[in-house]
Amino acid sequence: VLSLSSITLSSSSSSSSSCERRWLEQRAELGSRWSWLQLRLAELEGRTQQLVELHKHIRSCKGGVVLAESQPLTDRQIQQTLLRELAGLSCTAGSDADNEPCSPTRLLYNIERQSAQLSQIVNSLMPPLSFSPLSKQTSHTWRGKKAFT
Repeated sequence: VLSLSSITLSSSSSSSSSCERRWLEQRAELGSRWSWLQLRLAELEGRTQQLVELHKHIRSCKGGVVLAESQPLTDRQIQQTLLRELAGLSCTAGSDADNEPCSPTRLLYNIERQSAQLSQIVNSLMPPLSFSPLSKQTSHTWRGKKAFT
């Protein structure tokens, strides 16, 4: 004969074993996740160490950094630098070295000529100030009538 106390005891023990089983399953899953996280962390630490070593190697092989002057170079300084760099180039021997295509004099002449050509082109593209929409309108008299330009 089943009594109320035996049913309660058996349901309580099955409920308790069910909770215990669930707790063990969750604990096993958490242990598995923890192991995976520790393995992943070790992999990342190894990769970080490789990158640190690579960074050290690159820095040790890299030459020194030379910073440019703080002031921008003028056109004249650029021309002088260009002429100094090109002065070391060998030119074919000729009767007049200034007429050689790579002579510093010829290069300077070509630079000045091209600069003048560029200035002419830029000036031809810019409208005169009197046609500029930003210029003030001035009043002029022509045959007794006022005209605005």
